[in-house]
Amino acid sequence: MQHKIAAIGNKETLVLFESLGIDCFFMENPDEVGKSLKILAGKDYSIIFLAENLAPLVEDTLAELARKPLPAVTIIPMQPKSTGLGLERIRKMAVRATGTNIV
Repeated sequence: MQHKIAAIGNKETLVLFESLGIDCFFMENPDEVGKSLKILAGKDYSIIFLAENLAPLVEDTLAELARKPLPAVTIIPMQPKSTGLGLERIRKMAVRATGTNIV
């Protein structure tokens, strides 16, 4: 099984991911995000990057996916107006994995 990487967000946020050959799904409609996350999770995606501004819209789906080994969903900060949600989530995952705050 080949593992793939996906990114969900707006065009401005994902332009770098697209240039790296990552499968990008451009979404502005909040209703599409949760459904798309579930669809991608059911496919061969082992990593899904999600734009920080979309994460609050799909908290239940993120919690559900966090209980599974794959895919790993990573929140990507948005510049210049990051809320800190992405970094906070990474910090919590690091504490969970190592038992200490390394971020």
